[in-house]
Amino acid sequence: MDGVVPVHCLWRWFLPDCLELFGDLFGQISPYWFAYVGVAFAIGLSVLGAAWGIFVTGSSLVGASIHAPRITSKNLVSVIFCEAVAIYGIIVAIVMATRIGYSAHAETDTVTKYGGYALFAAGLVVGLSNLFCGLSIGVTGSSCALADAQDATLFVKLLIVEIFASALGLFGVIAGIIISSKASLGGGGSNG
Repeated sequence: MDGVVPVHCLWRWFLPDCLELFGDLFGQISPYWFAYVGVAFAIGLSVLGAAWGIFVTGSSLVGASIHAPRITSKNLVSVIFCEAVAIYGIIVAIVMATRIGYSAHAETDTVTKYGGYALFAAGLVVGLSNLFCGLSIGVTGSSCALADAQDATLFVKLLIVEIFASALGLFGVIAGIIISSKASLGGGGSNG
């Protein structure tokens, strides 16, 4: 292609004559960049999901507690579930960060490139699953607070649904740990 990017490759990068061009592009990006962006996704998206869930749950909880003040203390469980989502992201980010080391020849090493891509994927999986987990906990926690204000017998039934929503974040954490388990950058972590 003589170093010139064909115009059709900018919009149709998936065409066979463009794949080599973009493969070279991603090959030039440091694997450390992918690894650290993965760590940032794990923390950032998890905290965003937790904050969004707390916002949705908290606003409904405060509004419904005006009608029935008795629900305030019991429905704080929803806020605690949302906060656990942020903790999941922080734990996985710490595990991922221990996989990153430095070596002089690491930028071109195939194992290091695999490690960078693996940590990027793990961070994206954990971050997105915790984002949607926080949203689902927020919506179910909001419904739980509103329903509990109307009928106290519904609390336990809706709490079980909220526990199932909380399990989505754990699935993401498990998937992220599995993805990052073989990743190693520049001698950080272990390959076994």
